[in-house]
Amino acid sequence: MGGNISNHDAIDLISRNIDSDISDDSQDEQKKQELNVTKKRKLNCDESDDDDDDDDNDEFPSDFEEIALDDSIISSNNVSQRIDVVTLKNVSSNGSSEKTTDFKLINRLKSSRFSMHCMHMISLMIHLYIRNQWLQDQELQKILKKKLSKDFRKKVKKFFERTKTSKEDDDQVQLAKEFHKFVVNLTRWFQLNFRLEGHGLRHNGYLKDPLNLKSNDYYYNFEPIESLQDFKILYAKQLKGNRDIAVQLFVSLLRGLGFEVRLCFSLPLLGYSLDKADNAIPLNYKKKSHVSNDKDMLFPTYWCEVSSPSTPEIFVVDLFSFTDFADSVSKLTIPSLVKLNHLDKNELIKSSFVNHFEPRGKYQGQMKMWYVVSIDSQNYMLDTSSRYLKNICFRYFPLRCLQYQNQLEHGKKSFIWFKRILMIINGNKYQRKYHVELETLHKLGLINFDKPVFSRLRSSNNFVTPSLLYNNEFIDTSKSKAIGFLKISSSAAKKEPFYYQSSIIKLKTETSWKLLGRQLKPNVEPLKVNNYNPRTIKNKRKHNISIYDENVNTEDIIKQELYSYTQTEPYKAAIINFNNQLPRNKYGNIEIFTRNMIPKGTVVIELPNIVEIMEEHNNHKKKKINY
Repeated sequence: MGGNISNHDAIDLISRNIDSDISDDSQDEQKKQELNVTKKRKLNCDESDDDDDDDDNDEFPSDFEEIALDDSIISSNNVSQRIDVVTLKNVSSNGSSEKTTDFKLINRLKSSRFSMHCMHMISLMIHLYIRNQWLQDQELQKILKKKLSKDFRKKVKKFFERTKTSKEDDDQVQLAKEFHKFVVNLTRWFQLNFRLEGHGLRHNGYLKDPLNLKSNDYYYNFEPIESLQDFKILYAKQLKGNRDIAVQLFVSLLRGLGFEVRLCFSLPLLGYSLDKADNAIPLNYKKKSHVSNDKDMLFPTYWCEVSSPSTPEIFVVDLFSFTDFADSVSKLTIPSLVKLNHLDKNELIKSSFVNHFEPRGKYQGQMKMWYVVSIDSQNYMLDTSSRYLKNICFRYFPLRCLQYQNQLEHGKKSFIWFKRILMIINGNKYQRKYHVELETLHKLGLINFDKPVFSRLRSSNNFVTPSLLYNNEFIDTSKSKAIGFLKISSSAAKKEPFYYQSSIIKLKTETSWKLLGRQLKPNVEPLKVNNYNPRTIKNKRKHNISIYDENVNTEDIIKQELYSYTQTEPYKAAIINFNNQLPRNKYGNIEIFTRNMIPKGTVVIELPNIVEIMEEHNNHKKKKINY
């Protein structure tokens, strides 16, 4: 993917890699929608997991819909400038606040919106990839460089020649100061000479009525850019366009001068909730000052990161979003790769965070920052979300911690989908120079968070306290260190520790592990013992009858012992006795749940419709009871 590709080639590349994942997940989607309701954590839970089989599935249920990636959905027109609005029928104006008993319809709408959210993510990242290829065009860079004076271009050329030869520390400091002056002067020059007109990339939301697709009340009048030639003639030569085009031309200019620049893109994704905020709002043309030149958008969608050639510094440059010039050019330091504890609040790591790009406080509802992607001149995409976003610790947990949950939240599904697309686009273009920065971003994402409140921990993706654990969850305090302490209530004097959710260990009963083809290691003790509390009426009746059975040990029924994965090992198949008798458990049953549990010396004969035959056979043997 190092060379230039067309829109169709990029779309085909993405579709070939993700169609297999989508098709496998979408087959069982309708069956799992009713079970895909997010559970809230309960304080001091006393219920136990009677139906352990439901939690044994390590694969999370998918809400992806199989949608063909053809020109009718993603074309160059749609990707370039204006994202077409998606319509969904039967969405109430009140959103999720309206009470309804039709849960299937609600789940269907959520699933459809989440599918559109994923498809929107693909189209935006393809748009970024293609637009970044345009910026590498040498003719485009020559057009922009000619607008600068010859003396300035000579100074820049001499500066880069000195950076290659100088090795002393004093020269490095002097070069860093000159580099800062170049970035500031180029930023001010571009702000004064570029003429803003039109609107940049934005999403309008979901339409309530499909007829509004043909209405101009929901669209801004801006023609999409059809080709690179139009990009040169209409915008580069005249130095005009919207805020997004301004940043893109600025990046192309800096790359033409020899600077190492990355184009940053905050994906303006469609939401997947049924709230009012995700619905489309008609434009108000009477208030022209409100909508002209994206003045209503207080935070940027595009900006750039300029790397210093002499020092490990990055300058984050935004041209027109912020009124304060100090916010337009932010200086960051990328620390070297050192071994640090992720719990230590290292100031050097935190110095690489930019706090004014994320909409917070009263601006939080206006724009939402989902993911920030940076792409360099070699078309390598880097996830730099932790540099601009707080409270995203869960994104840097091991992937198994996200996939282990049976009922995965849409926020975690969206991130897994995002990582898949990044891996597909980047391919084998990873280089050693990215390792230092990725390590810094990883540590920054873990330590950069607001102190949680106990009342909000129940719905938190990042942290958990011991009192909010499920009955089948456990935290090993000897291996996991507490991040901090918080008060359960204002009146409570005792503080409770909170941990990362990656510290949670999932537990299962011995029977549940056997269903997965594993057995307990010898001489292991349960990590947790719970009271047996059946959920269904049928199991409750069995439980109540067994209590009064003299032949059954009551302690085995009332108590439920739970074990972790590390306390188990692969099941060792039994051997047939010398009397050619199959080994049985204490209840007289043969335990074969997986293929590695088949006793040695035996063969399993697979017959078609064996389940239906056995059910019919058992029905004939049932005795009729007369009352």
